[in-house]
Amino acid sequence: MADLLAKRTSLPIAAQCCHPSDGRCTICATVPKENQFSGDCVLQFPEILSYEEDVSERCFMFKGEFLEFAHPLSHQRGWDGVEITTPVFHAGELDNGLDTMKTALTNLRQLGLEISADDSCGMHVHVGVETGMTILLAQKITTLVILLETTLLLRLVAPPRWKSAFSLPICENSSLAMDMDLHKPLEDPTALNQHVPCMSTMKPGKWNNWYPKHIYKMLYGVWGSTILADLSLRLKKARMNRCGFALSLRNHKVSGAENLEGSPTTVEFRYSQMTFDHELLRNWTEILARIVVIAQGDAEEFKRCVEEIISINGRDDKDVWKGLMTDVLGLGHRVPQWEEQLKYFERGEYVSHLDDELLLKPF
Repeated sequence: MADLLAKRTSLPIAAQCCHPSDGRCTICATVPKENQFSGDCVLQFPEILSYEEDVSERCFMFKGEFLEFAHPLSHQRGWDGVEITTPVFHAGELDNGLDTMKTALTNLRQLGLEISADDSCGMHVHVGVETGMTILLAQKITTLVILLETTLLLRLVAPPRWKSAFSLPICENSSLAMDMDLHKPLEDPTALNQHVPCMSTMKPGKWNNWYPKHIYKMLYGVWGSTILADLSLRLKKARMNRCGFALSLRNHKVSGAENLEGSPTTVEFRYSQMTFDHELLRNWTEILARIVVIAQGDAEEFKRCVEEIISINGRDDKDVWKGLMTDVLGLGHRVPQWEEQLKYFERGEYVSHLDDELLLKPF
């Protein structure tokens, strides 16, 4: 698949070997030694690759992946799983509609291969900031995710993802939600109070399971985290397994900084089903990027935004997500496209561009 895509396009393409260092596979047997970097075999280089850059951050990387075989057809076929990771995209590329992804997905559908997927396959989107992640920024992003998880994020993904073991809601399954030791009021609530309105602002409703105090208990755990590693653990189920939202800790490019402040750590959104649809991928990524942008506002701006989210969530109707898209994220122009996508979900069409045999339709 990687080889065919490299021959059809000028995209940077690589494939990852998964065997012991003294082993061989079809990939490393056919790729020249000078194009191999610690198991990453480059089939087609990016135009520029500096010495310090990680190949995996600049290429479309094809690698083997565990499959859940959730659908009978997938189980019957028993085909090998493939994960594709993309190069790191910058804000300007998202502003331009992620045209590189459009090229990749369009050509993927023209390879003449039988490619299958089912609703157990996920799409994980990592979002970082060029200045590096800080505990304060991560706390603010996590606060927004807690408030938007039920009313926006889960609303816009396929229903099977709500209960997938790989994308469980943090408001129900994370240690922030489950560990009572994290639910104690903070000794120093200064930062929390600067960024989040008082509990009386949030009224009981369907969105907070008629118990707003649970949201604030989670926020104690968020704002009581002192380093990124602490918050990362608290976002996991039983401090072990990633939920629908996670922190992906990255310590390279940071010398001797145990707290990882300023590191290229990313926030990882794991909620969505995979897709072959460029528009859906772009629209979903826009939402996640906007959450991170909002979190970069100053304390006063951020607190106003949190108040607005709480107010809109309090409407407790099926169109809350539209209000959030329009009045909070500034993405009201995407609402019609999301309305169409929700119709696909209602018909049980969870992964785009598949036929009745779960095979990818040619373009």
